[in-house]
Amino acid sequence: MSKRVRKPTLKGQSTKGSMASLLSNPHVSQARASVEHDDEERLRRENEVLKAEIAARDQLLSIAVHELRNPINAIALQISVAEQMATQRGDHAIADRLKKADKNLQWLLARSVVLLDVTRTAAGLHHLELGCVDLREVIRHVEDLYFSHAEANGTTLRVECSGVLTGQWDGLALEQILGNLVSNAIKFGNGGQVVLSAEDANEDSICLRVSDCGSGISAADQQRIRLPFHQAMLTASKQNGGFGLGLWLARSLVEAHGGSFDVDAQTSGSTFTVTLPKCP
Repeated sequence: MSKRVRKPTLKGQSTKGSMASLLSNPHVSQARASVEHDDEERLRRENEVLKAEIAARDQLLSIAVHELRNPINAIALQISVAEQMATQRGDHAIADRLKKADKNLQWLLARSVVLLDVTRTAAGLHHLELGCVDLREVIRHVEDLYFSHAEANGTTLRVECSGVLTGQWDGLALEQILGNLVSNAIKFGNGGQVVLSAEDANEDSICLRVSDCGSGISAADQQRIRLPFHQAMLTASKQNGGFGLGLWLARSLVEAHGGSFDVDAQTSGSTFTVTLPKCP
């Protein structure tokens, strides 16, 4: 009499078979498709809401910039007229003070324009106007523009240039890049010296560096400050306020030129390095 031998079932085989049977069930498949559709629809609605909020924010910023620029330009005109009158009367002390006031007002105007530049860059509308630019002239202008700002913060601004510093760039964009980096260094440099240097890295590119003597920036904050409307708060009192836009805008303009934007700031002090091709 022969005995029937029962073939053993592999561990998990029954479970896998049940799962396959369950997934092949048309009702289960229909339920899964319904859930996935609901998730996609929810994400689509959330995405539309976020887009609308961003568009509303950008429109508000654009309106705010125009509202700021009108009175600033009116004040600048009055200062210019007063400076001319003081010069004609030979009152050079008053003329010099008015000239400094005009520089500070132009700096304030530049800060307000940052908001408009951000909206244009975020919308992909910030087109570069490339031309032959002498970087030394741009640096001299930035140095002159931020001298009073540095002096008011107890900071000295040192400039170092070497090599041939000419190339095909957007001059206003370069001024914006350097201005934002220098302004950031003055603001967070704890009153120490700020160094702006430029050198001819090689025949194809130039290297810009802005260094300060601040408290440095942690690795986590180095990622945050690359985003718009984010700022590494270096003090508990948040005494160093701002939009948190300057570094993001500078990086965006550098990358638009085909360059690179790096930061070394984990220890004492911060150094921002910009490398730009001479012909983007």
